[in-house]
Amino acid sequence: GTTLENTTPYIFAIAEVLDAKDKPLVLNEKAHATLAMFAPGDTFMLPAGSHATQVVSVDDLGHLGKHTIKGTPTP
Repeated sequence: GTTLENTTPYIFAIAEVLDAKDKPLVLNEKAHATLAMFAPGDTFMLPAGSHATQVVSVDDLGHLGKHTIKGTPTP
């Protein structure tokens, strides 16, 4: 599977992980809890067979933002 890694110095509150069609991946509660406070250096293994291209995070003001995952192959 694909591994997400936070290589930034920032904590991300990841609300959704999106596939190439902007559809959210189905994740369990434990996964959502892990991604809710995705700290620098953290890694997370996505479910087998999933192909994520972006994450949706919540900033300090509560706004949602999409971020392209670096290293994502172009479809």
